[in-house]
Amino acid sequence: MTRCRVMTGWIQSWGLAEGTSDGFLAYAETNIDLTPKLKMNAGIRLSLFNVQDTSYFVFQPRLSLSVISPPMICRSRCSYSKMAQFV
Repeated sequence: MTRCRVMTGWIQSWGLAEGTSDGFLAYAETNIDLTPKLKMNAGIRLSLFNVQDTSYFVFQPRLSLSVISPPMICRSRCSYSKMAQFV
């Protein structure tokens, strides 16, 4: 089974003086059952932040793999993510 989700949106005035900053966010993720025991969740987030005359672009990937042992007694998970925060 594969499930996907996509979200986007504009953000204005992130706590700074009115009209001095704005940004755009796009996020997409998918859950894929590779086998009955192996599951994957992959996603990306793209962030664009503009403040005064400077723009910042960040690509934030994410990947998670889960192995489930029957009958759901134990689950092992390995994941990777890259995160950023505009301060």
